[in-house]
Amino acid sequence: MEAAPSLPRRLFPRAPAIAVTVLLACCVGFRELQNTVGWIGGSISLAKTLWLGLTLTSFYILPWFLWRNRLLSSAVRNLFGVLLLGFVLRAGTELVVIYATHGWRCIYGISHDFASLAFIFVWLRLQKDIPSPVDRRARRFLFPFIVTLLCEMTNAWLFSRIANPGTGTYFAADTPHFHFVNALTWGELALLWPSFGWFLWSVRDDF
Repeated sequence: MEAAPSLPRRLFPRAPAIAVTVLLACCVGFRELQNTVGWIGGSISLAKTLWLGLTLTSFYILPWFLWRNRLLSSAVRNLFGVLLLGFVLRAGTELVVIYATHGWRCIYGISHDFASLAFIFVWLRLQKDIPSPVDRRARRFLFPFIVTLLCEMTNAWLFSRIANPGTGTYFAADTPHFHFVNALTWGELALLWPSFGWFLWSVRDDF
């Protein structure tokens, strides 16, 4: 009697990979509209478009899927649920302040990023023992998440040195004025997108 053929292993978990792909397509579409229609915020470079997709992936898409994954323990799910909630609340506040009052400042985002880092380190200190292999694999996402936070804080600080959101400039354009910021962002993208790919590959059987 022949054994049933085994199914090929997935390269990435299907739902998160599709969500990230759709998100990137939306970010590219947003760039085209932003740079042609002239919405508030100014033109946005390709590097910052891809960075927008990366941060939305890191702060919203992947935490949502991890929070909803019932294979994980409640402690790990709650970690990503709290981080996700923090960024959802920030997004609502930030969008209102940006488009209604034009009063958003880089320090607001930096402060929230710092608070998220502090929460993660407190959680890691309290949750030292993670016996489940599935939980340990999910916790690997904290590395690119933390690096993304640190890069986002650095980017926001650098942006605040050469641009003023109070004047309606919220994005770095493809101009010499933002050359260093864009060049740094390309380096961050080269580091972090492969890290996300590695994480999704490592948890491909956990979704």
